[in-house]
Amino acid sequence: MSEEARNFESKWETWTLIPAGAGWAFAVGIIEQNGRRRVRVAKGKIKVAGAGELPITQQLKFNLKPADWRPLREAIDLYVAQLQSAEKDDA
Repeated sequence: MSEEARNFESKWETWTLIPAGAGWAFAVGIIEQNGRRRVRVAKGKIKVAGAGELPITQQLKFNLKPADWRPLREAIDLYVAQLQSAEKDDA
């Protein structure tokens, strides 16, 4: 493996899978990349995987820094609440 390829290689240390329906799932966990540990969120199709291998094909992914989490969580909570309110209004 080339040095450049190693720079982009990441290893999932631990993760939680959250089913998203129709064969899709979110994976939330800790990765190690270039000696740095980060929280990663990925969404992809569920696949058969070996022991210690993430069981999704990663279609979309992003890393979170601790400082990013609070504003991201607040925005998510805001829009989830709006959707729930709209569903109640429609019922």
